[in-house]
Amino acid sequence: MARVIFLLAISKTEYEEAMAIYELFVSFMRQRAGARLVESRSFEAFLRNALLCLPDA
Repeated sequence: MARVIFLLAISKTEYEEAMAIYELFVSFMRQRAGARLVESRSFEAFLRNALLCLPDA
């Protein structure tokens, strides 16, 4: 069973900005934040949980 699927489609001109998003995703997974993010039942809850997982939060 898949719990999280991450797909990132970018153009060559957007590569640097997209890599920042990718690095953020990898950081979440390293912190085992996936379970908290999966439990989010709305975008607002997802955003709140994501911000709590950031090192600077």
